Amino acid sequence: MKTSILLAMAFSLLLASNAYAGWIIESNTTMQDGEKSKEVVYIQDNKMKVVSWEGQSIGQIMIFDIEKGTMCVCMPERKVYFCSTPDELKKSSEEMANKMKEAMMAKMPPEQREAYKKMMEMEAGEKEAAPEKKATYKVKKTLEKASIAGFSTVKHQVFMNGELDQELWLASKVKAVDELDMGKMINMMKGMSDSGEHVSFSSTQECLELMRQGFPIKTVHYEEGEQSQVEEAVRIEKKKIPASELKPPEGYKELTMEEVYGMMRGGH
Repeated sequence: MKTSILLAMAFSLLLASNAYAGWIIESNTTMQDGEKSKEVVYIQDNKMKVVSWEGQSIGQIMIFDIEKGTMCVCMPERKVYFCSTPDELKKSSEEMANKMKEAMMAKMPPEQREAYKKMMEMEAGEKEAAPEKKATYKVKKTLEKASIAGFSTVKHQVFMNGELDQELWLASKVKAVDELDMGKMINMMKGMSDSGEHVSFSSTQECLELMRQGFPIKTVHYEEGEQSQVEEAVRIEKKKIPASELKPPEGYKELTMEEVYGMMRGGH
């Protein structure tokens, strides 16, 4: 009897620990030219951390707090980071681009500067007169199935304006999206996305509906009918992730976006 009670208690504790566990997904990416890279994604409690590797070292770390609507970009090489909302990031990027443009124009001879101004005004007028066609997406579920990283998947095709844009292999048993408020996540993606043809699938309602069916553990990207990039999971774990793992690394210095941009331009 005591043994049965202990087993029941242990089983209950196991279920409880799994209920609060997060997900760790390691993927390999292969570009069209054969270049390879690695990415590890941590998902738990409405937070997501993406660690991108360049060769044997970490190139960049991005941490999303979906509840707060913020993202932190960490630069391991310099051990610094900055945090912002997508809107703040977009605004700051535009301001920095304008400052760089003004600095470049200030170094031009007067005639060249005037010619450059006219060219920019002409391009702005053309965009206003003929705005880009808005990207529309459609999703088609196929009958193709495959086992990837130990999970059963079903292939879904994503078409942008009638052209094949992506193939997503969804694993219904990888419940990583249950850890995220996908409505808020999509809104964050929209804030980071450009307008017109460049609206990414990840910021659409179609993506939200698809993610509710399963997590994409393999993605094939297409450009002009040809494969341009393949991302495929090689390790998937469901485990409790320490809260410290979902924060900027200890010892990193927080800077403003302007300070980071200045550091990158100055090369120090």
